Amino acid sequence: MAPSENKCKVVDESPTPSPPKKPRSSNNIIADDNEDGELTLDSSQPLEYASTTQEYGPSDNMNVVLDQEMLNELDTATRNQVTKLAMYSNAKAHTYVLDKMPEQGLDWGVRAKFADKSSILCHAGGINPAVVWVTGQVSGLWFFDKTGGPSERVAITVVPFSVDAAGIARKMLSLRSTPQLDITETSWSAIQFPRWQNTRVPGENTLASCPPVHRANLKNQDVVVIEAWVTRYRKKDGSAKPAPAEAHKWVNWVAKFKLQSVSLLHRPEHTVEDTTVEI
Repeated sequence: MAPSENKCKVVDESPTPSPPKKPRSSNNIIADDNEDGELTLDSSQPLEYASTTQEYGPSDNMNVVLDQEMLNELDTATRNQVTKLAMYSNAKAHTYVLDKMPEQGLDWGVRAKFADKSSILCHAGGINPAVVWVTGQVSGLWFFDKTGGPSERVAITVVPFSVDAAGIARKMLSLRSTPQLDITETSWSAIQFPRWQNTRVPGENTLASCPPVHRANLKNQDVVVIEAWVTRYRKKDGSAKPAPAEAHKWVNWVAKFKLQSVSLLHRPEHTVEDTTVEI
């Protein structure tokens, strides 16, 4: 699943039904490389772990703690696939799950002659964005404005299968913002992945010209893989506004995720109707 700056996509890989969603519990399972099942998403590089010993997430670089209650609701094939995806890390392809996201070795990109990556978190000194994968279940969607037309800002929220991912995301976005954001509030249970659709930003597409994510009829509790970048936005009028040009000159900014793609792995037999995310 290659990253794409200008594309939004949905891939339906497994329509197999499963029982309805139950409340998330404290039960969990450790995902490691001894689980059965094959990783079905293609990659140009072999599966490996982040080489750094310093991460935003747990200090144990080999394990990811998964919510067993959520996993038990899935069929065996989907459960094995989710377990593999939840531990995936490929430093050569600059791709990580949140639990394996390195704290060091990443920095805001450089402003090259033909590519300004200064608003995107990249491998230090380079122009290769750090790609974040989050496997979870959809908990909210926003694709339209109040008139029913395409929204300037689309978003999807996901409850991760990793029990630590939401807290890691909160910590990482706080530390990557200047000044740092307050992280003393109650931990997140879900993560929001927005994307601005604005023709005034060079290189962006409007939702009308983007492959129609909303036509895939995503629903709450769908099992998906989110691919995202970490980007920064200038602070203006108390909110984050997209302004990627010349980010290397900024003094204050807010770090946020930027949605790149959504892959549909599995749809439960019983799903909740789409929910509007207030953003």
